[in-house]
Amino acid sequence: SVVVMAKQLLVIECQPRINWYAIMADLAPEVRVEQATWHQLSLAGGFLHDQLTVAIAPIRINVHHPSQEERRTIQPDLVLCRSVTRTAQGNDARNLMFAMAQSGVPCVNSWESIAMFLER
Repeated sequence: SVVVMAKQLLVIECQPRINWYAIMADLAPEVRVEQATWHQLSLAGGFLHDQLTVAIAPIRINVHHPSQEERRTIQPDLVLCRSVTRTAQGNDARNLMFAMAQSGVPCVNSWESIAMFLER
């Protein structure tokens, strides 16, 4: 039998009510989903084996999956960004977004489109 390694999808979502674990459940076990907001994310030592490594801080409210209650480290194969990187409230994740873009990890909605949206 052939063993297929699951792909890691990082969903950056600003709306806590949206549950990407449930939305992508039909893709398991081929795709493992981790959902987080920009403020939960940080680079975890940069790159490991030439792959981006991201740390995700735990949350205590609006938990959709048990993994969200723990600090975890992932190496995403693909990113789906559903959140602005800079908000009117002063949150700014541009540095993290640019690091992810430079890492070579593909993004469903393109890193270029996210960068262009900064100047809206």
